[in-house]
Parts: sequence; structure tokens; C-alpha cells
Amino acid sequence: MVRVEDCIRLLELEKIADSIIRGSSVEQMKRLTIGVELAAAPSVLFLDEPTSGLDARSAKLIMTGIRKIASTGRTVVCTIHQPSAEVFDMFDYLLLLERGGETVFFGDLGANSPRLNEYFGRIKDFAQESCEAEPSADALVTPATPNPSLP
Repeated sequence: MVRVEDCIRLLELEKIADSIIRGSSVEQMKRLTIGVELAAAPSVLFLDEPTSGLDARSAKLIMTGIRKIASTGRTVVCTIHQPSAEVFDMFDYLLLLERGGETVFFGDLGANSPRLNEYFGRIKDFAQESCEAEPSADALVTPATPNPSLP
């Protein structure tokens, strides 16, 4: 029973621990599903899109629970598309894949991420050089000006 109680605590499920599942929100169901997997004590926890379909607050709550799980020494692997900056900052490492599955970047995030900054810096420099070489491309990165005739 200790393992179940640990899962409830890590995922902040205390308020709904004795509730009927049928009335639970999407975010609560995601935390519950993660808890069920965690109760089996896997050496690696794989999570596919744990924040999909959630608003920013719920996504942060899910990711906070996942960070707590990782802080216990477990390896957690997540797939995630279009994370908010706040959610992105919760990851330790990034594996960025291009279409077809080729690795574009793999490395540390956060304060230990000079390679990531360098990678995105090269993309930014490339975009600026493209705009200088092709003036019509400048419109792609120049903010639109307001049109007073539109409502």
C-alpha cells in the first residue's frame, strides 16, 4: 500500500483518491493513468503526449508531477508537441527529431544548454541571412502593420 500512497502523493491525487473515476476531469484522468503505471514500479516510465488536450494550468500540473517522479531517480521519457515555455523548461534533455525520425538535436536543456542555444542561434542567423539575400523573404519575418480600414 505504501507504493500506491507514494503515487497519490507524487501526483497530488489526495483530494480525489477516494472518488469515483467516472466524474473525473481529463487532467485528473491523465494523472490517474500515470499513477497506475507508476504503481507497477517500472524502471523507465514512457509517456506519450501526457499534456495533449490540456489547458496550460493542467499541463503544468501534469508536468510538475512528472518532474517529481523523475526526482525520485526514475527515468521518464516523454513525447510532446508544442510545449509552452514553462513546460519546456521542466525537461532536462531534448531529443529533437525531424520528419522521418532523423535526430536534429540531442542535448541538455536549461543552464547546461549551450549546444541548444548555439543550434537555435544558427537557425536564427540562417533566417536573417535568407531575408538579406532575398528581400521578398523579409515579409515573412516582418510584423504586419495595422490596416485602419479593417474592423
